[in-house]
Amino acid sequence: MRPLNRAVIVAASTCVVLGGCATTGTPAQQSAAVHPVDLARLGAVGSEFPTGQVVNPLNGPSALTGSKAAEVGDLVAYGERMTAIPDSCRVLLEPVAASDGVEQASVTSATGPMDPFIAVSAYLPVSVPVAIPDGGCEQFDYEVEGAIPDGTVRRLTAPVIDGAQTYALRTAITVDGVPIAGALVEYFYVAILDGRTFVKIWARVPNEFEAEPALGKLLTRTVSALADA
Repeated sequence: MRPLNRAVIVAASTCVVLGGCATTGTPAQQSAAVHPVDLARLGAVGSEFPTGQVVNPLNGPSALTGSKAAEVGDLVAYGERMTAIPDSCRVLLEPVAASDGVEQASVTSATGPMDPFIAVSAYLPVSVPVAIPDGGCEQFDYEVEGAIPDGTVRRLTAPVIDGAQTYALRTAITVDGVPIAGALVEYFYVAILDGRTFVKIWARVPNEFEAEPALGKLLTRTVSALADA
């Protein structure tokens, strides 16, 4: 599912992005444990969504080009210029890069542009331009050019998955350092398989939503489905 236009999110004051940080090992070290990936198998995870989520049919696999391909690894900036403070944590918000022709597939419970939803997406092939830190970045800030709110990111615990590097983020959009009251929140649970496949759980949900164990379990089952030979 494509992220909302940044200006729409700011104007509606409903997109509070939530974030966290990284796990262990490099994709090169982990690649031997990963089976060939089939994006069409992503449709199987629709039954794994948390209770109460009405899931739409599988979208894709299909090829992305232009700005859609360029934004594959962009979690919070929606194609705009983004600064992370400190800069060493920026990679957690832009973990991978993709070129024209990258294949994508997604399953989502979205019903409207500003409604709560959970989306599961996978992309192949991608590259990992900068090594993702195993630790640090427990909490950091980011700013997006042209956006009124800034964001504060904090680290969450992600599941350990054989053959994949994982991390999870909870990011709050803030104005003058204060989270926007009553806004929806966002979670990102990420797995990178063999340095070539990018799996993302993206949830925009009410503040009372309990991310764990629901999203961690969904990430684990998604990776298992994709790599199930």
